[in-house]
Amino acid sequence: MIPLTRTDERAFKDLNSLSDFLASQKRAEWEAPVRSISVREDGLFSAGSTEGPLTEPAMKGLLRSLQIPETYGRDMPPDLFTYTVGRLARDRQDMVRVHVQDNLITAIMPAEYLPVRHPLISECLRKQGVQADALLGPNYLRITTANDEAKTVLPGDDYRPGWELINYENGLGRLEARQRLLRLICLNGVVTFTKRASFARAPGGSMPIGRALQKLTAIVHDKPLLPELEKGARWATEQRIGGQFKAAQGFLASRLEGETTRLGLGGVNEDTTWYDFFNRLTSFAQSRPGEMRRRYEVIGGILLDWFVRQGRGRAPWRHFPCEECLHVG
Repeated sequence: MIPLTRTDERAFKDLNSLSDFLASQKRAEWEAPVRSISVREDGLFSAGSTEGPLTEPAMKGLLRSLQIPETYGRDMPPDLFTYTVGRLARDRQDMVRVHVQDNLITAIMPAEYLPVRHPLISECLRKQGVQADALLGPNYLRITTANDEAKTVLPGDDYRPGWELINYENGLGRLEARQRLLRLICLNGVVTFTKRASFARAPGGSMPIGRALQKLTAIVHDKPLLPELEKGARWATEQRIGGQFKAAQGFLASRLEGETTRLGLGGVNEDTTWYDFFNRLTSFAQSRPGEMRRRYEVIGGILLDWFVRQGRGRAPWRHFPCEECLHVG
């Protein structure tokens, strides 16, 4: 397997610090012919006159650009991988867009892709006075807001509605805005699960970047609508998991972290109420790294949606959410 250079997650308490950090990065992008691409066995990527170590997102983009199945490409011995890349690239007539950040190759995508860069989003929202937290990970930027007004769902259990913005500047996903709930009892978020985002722009779409930023700014100034949680929460406090325990536990383990998730939910059994199950999930999420923590939040939102329906319709483990819904690039 080709060695990849890892980049760390960084958390920011406001958009000023995020903007300052992004401004401190040495960023560049260029277009290059696919036929000029090569990769050395030590992970050094080159295209034309520029070269640098590959990161995880850049490797994903390279595999997609050359139409190499991801699992196959990752398992190749380094010598076979470098040969395969060179062989597939040399007869191509198209171009790729390459992003470089602090001398690392952070993105490779079709040249026609024009994702919104993180600094543009951060600066746009900052100048509008948006109060938000941010997580800058290897794959994406996540910005979250929460309104000052809280809503009591159960005694001592308040929620604050807000927005979640996700941006993939590496071309691996979309710019999206979704409703989000901040659960104050554990300061953990729950992403309100709907099949469609409130706003989305694909990196290869036709929406101009300026128009996308205008829409994004308008959305975060709108007041998100809270789902009717009270009845659903009461239903979940009265209903025990019962015979659905194994299916529910297996659902979480398969969509999250396997045995780590099972251990984190220790103490949950057939006699546990659904709301206690939800409590354990959101509490354990606080200990997880940023991108994985978001997966827990999405699953929490799926459970809340089922609670609001008071168990009517198919349970979440009867129709698993796709990777795109979980927003993992």
